[in-house]
Amino acid sequence: MCPLTAAPEGVPLQVASLGGGGSFRKRLADLGIVPGATITLVRSGAPLLLALGESRFALGGGMAHKIFVLPEKH
Repeated sequence: MCPLTAAPEGVPLQVASLGGGGSFRKRLADLGIVPGATITLVRSGAPLLLALGESRFALGGGMAHKIFVLPEKH
């Protein structure tokens, strides 16, 4: 498990856990970024660009550092 900021680009990732407070987790949940969701890091750097289904989101490094991911199991 690693923070999204340390994840490789272009690989499907499973959201393992979210750090931060309740409002942070709610904000991510509103975007569909919840534990168990599959996301792909499209571009690292600041801001990060990630894909969730057909949607694309830009996140700052501080937010991305609180999202912990694992390689998706097939």
